[in-house]
Amino acid sequence: MATFEPERGWRNLVDASGGRVEGENRMAELVLVFCLATAPANCQEERPALADMSMMSCLVQGQQYAADWLADHPKWTLAGWRCLQNVPRQRQS
Repeated sequence: MATFEPERGWRNLVDASGGRVEGENRMAELVLVFCLATAPANCQEERPALADMSMMSCLVQGQQYAADWLADHPKWTLAGWRCLQNVPRQRQS
């Protein structure tokens, strides 16, 4: 799993067993966190419904998706984003 946080940059994460997560054939999910510029404690998580993608595709598409979202929502800032592998999609109730 990899994540990007604007204040800290890219971070490589490890899986639960302590090893690096490998393999491009695993499916990834994009998770973005946006906060109001005038109220940074007011944040929301976005999990866009993108087509099944590899971790590399998620990392590349995540940058573009975040830029597009921010262009459409100028009162918000990007607090962080990450790509998760093999996580079941949550159904909204």
